[in-house]
Amino acid sequence: MTTKSDYIFKIVVIGNSGIGKTCMIANYLGNPVPMTYVQTKEKDVSEHRLRIQNSIVCLQIWDLSGDDNCRTLTSAHYFNAHAAIIAYSMSDSSSFGHVQSWITNIERTLGSDFSDTLPKSIIGLKSDSKKRCISQSQGENVASELGCKHYIGSCKVESSFNEIFLDLTMRMLDKAKIMEKMLRVNNYVSLVDEKVKDNEKAPLISKNSNYSAIKTKDNDNINPNREHTVKNENPDKNNTVKQPSICDGCIVL
Repeated sequence: MTTKSDYIFKIVVIGNSGIGKTCMIANYLGNPVPMTYVQTKEKDVSEHRLRIQNSIVCLQIWDLSGDDNCRTLTSAHYFNAHAAIIAYSMSDSSSFGHVQSWITNIERTLGSDFSDTLPKSIIGLKSDSKKRCISQSQGENVASELGCKHYIGSCKVESSFNEIFLDLTMRMLDKAKIMEKMLRVNNYVSLVDEKVKDNEKAPLISKNSNYSAIKTKDNDNINPNREHTVKNENPDKNNTVKQPSICDGCIVL
């Protein structure tokens, strides 16, 4: 039986072709890492569930092709993404040089406003390679300039990529909860506005009420924040009526 998820997040994994993105995802999911290179055709989607902050989160991990011929199709899959991982190989200077262009591609596709708020992380793969030509500090400097977090990892090391996925999940979850809180506040404000409008339309005292018109000692205007004593037409009984007080756009009864 499939476990119901409280949140479903889409993570797109992008970067040059042949740098190890598919192997990274297999390592994270605990699946066998492919020993031979097989090019991803357009996309490959995997799911992973985890419990975090008392919530069950489903990660939809989109492994997107880095082939130039698939670039247009790849860009179309950026939509509805909640986070992005931009990967490069620490043994391939060309893939490292294209990190900026991949982020630019996201901005052009989704718009700079959305891209700026999209949680993004950059990761250097094949950190254990003897042909490594990109240092960790180089990766960190570029990531800092682009406003991203930076990680390194190797598919030969078990759980090497847990940290990057956990961090992105935390950031997406925090963002989702903020959005939920804002939605609740907006719904509450809308409800209060409707109640205020309804009260403005209705008279404070019904025409059929037993109460006479209320006046203050000083003038004929009613202070909305004071209590006023009014007399019933029956002289044997006095009644105290608390008028509605209006504060900060809502009516307190």
